[in-house]
Amino acid sequence: MNNNLPTPQIATSVEGLMSMVSLARHLKYAIPHNFAAELGSEQILAGFNAGTWPPRNWRDDAVAVATERFLRLRRCIFLSALLAAALFLLAAVVAAVFSKLYPNLPLDYGKLITLVGAYLAAWGTILQLNAPNRTYRGNLLHENTHTATVFLLVVLGIATACIGSLWWQ
Repeated sequence: MNNNLPTPQIATSVEGLMSMVSLARHLKYAIPHNFAAELGSEQILAGFNAGTWPPRNWRDDAVAVATERFLRLRRCIFLSALLAAALFLLAAVVAAVFSKLYPNLPLDYGKLITLVGAYLAAWGTILQLNAPNRTYRGNLLHENTHTATVFLLVVLGIATACIGSLWWQ
């Protein structure tokens, strides 16, 4: 029996979002969360109760896999933010070509707030389209964190865009 096992504990969405701050924090939440998620399988739980699962190198393998998934998720978040910014830059170029955007245009805070909200919503949408690798059950920490991040970006984006569109001067 492997005595170097974490206490199984499912991380909340907030903990998942906070785990994106650093790799060490992610591993702190991911190892117990993923252990608990794996014990959710009846076959694995039966092997655990029989003492045949997990193998001795489970923690090392779990750390390696969680690290790779963390880096992939971070890359997905960054690339989706970059793609959303590129699309907004393209929209600005098109608006400038049609003389709707020019250097001495007065600043309209309502439009600026709407633009920020639209960017956040676009970022969340693109992030959803660029989801990290899914597992069979879909309940590991990187999957939960991805879902929570998409939800947060889309909700904040829609709320901010609504505030901007209702802005009056």
